[in-house]
Amino acid sequence: MSKRPEDQGPLIKFFRFIPSAREPQRADRSAAGSMPMRAYRYCEAMTTASAFGWYLFPPMTFSLMWDGRMEVLWTYEGADGWFPLKRAQFPNFVDHFNKVGGVTSSASARRTMLMTVGLRSPRSMPLT
Repeated sequence: MSKRPEDQGPLIKFFRFIPSAREPQRADRSAAGSMPMRAYRYCEAMTTASAFGWYLFPPMTFSLMWDGRMEVLWTYEGADGWFPLKRAQFPNFVDHFNKVGGVTSSASARRTMLMTVGLRSPRSMPLT
């Protein structure tokens, strides 16, 4: 097995687009303290698998509700109700993006989405 040369740089780099968002956190063997103590003590496979990757945190608290067919509804803190989720932006993100990035076109700013949902079949719900 060949070793990775150190001069190639990091394998992954995170960028923070939303200033209030929590930074990613490297995964640990205890699954951020959520793993049962017996699993942590006696299951090497579980602790090893839990140590790989990163914890990514959404920049806001939100809830998703799937109707079991093709519709996804969502809501967030301070919202008046549930909304159909086709695409959504972080609140006031367009203004922040325009100010920081110097973007003047509202069309290019609208392309910066928080999440979109594409339902291909009733069994799959990819969030991107």
